[in-house]
Amino acid sequence: MAILSVEYADMLLPGTVFISLAGVLGIFGNIIVIALYWCKIQDENGDRYFIPVLAVVDLLGSMSMTAYNVMDNYFFFNYPSETCCRWLTFSVMINGFLSPALLLIIAVQRHKKVCRSGDFSLFWRRVSIAIAIVVSVLIMVPTLIFSGTSTLKLTFQGRNVTGTLCKINQIATPTQQKLHQTEAYRLGSI
Repeated sequence: MAILSVEYADMLLPGTVFISLAGVLGIFGNIIVIALYWCKIQDENGDRYFIPVLAVVDLLGSMSMTAYNVMDNYFFFNYPSETCCRWLTFSVMINGFLSPALLLIIAVQRHKKVCRSGDFSLFWRRVSIAIAIVVSVLIMVPTLIFSGTSTLKLTFQGRNVTGTLCKINQIATPTQQKLHQTEAYRLGSI
């Protein structure tokens, strides 16, 4: 299995290098935004309240997405840890929901400020961020249940090989299938 993993990782090396460079740029870019907001930008009227929060979320997303993809490329056939797989998958998925949720909140704030001649109070800014975080966590908790490592059996160079993949597992029982369909319907109707 080690030979197969090395061959696969070598094949994906250009993609892994690109992902790593994009991750480093995302990390440094978001660190610069956070540093500028902490040190230089004075926001007395709260117009940019959500920007540093979005930068922190995107910083965490850049780190988790880079780690997830590099590990997936490097350990595709022999993923080293069930726990690492679950938490990286969860962090990537939660960021994929939380970052757009914050962008939506920013859009609503800007709309309210421009078109309604009003703004969010500090209390409602904090509440909206808390709601976005709680909803993101609640929606993505099933990822912790359904993701993990799976055993793969295949034939490679005339030999039977068993490996371990990090993926979102198939839903096995009819009860889990029904639950998944119900949740998908609820999310689709929002």
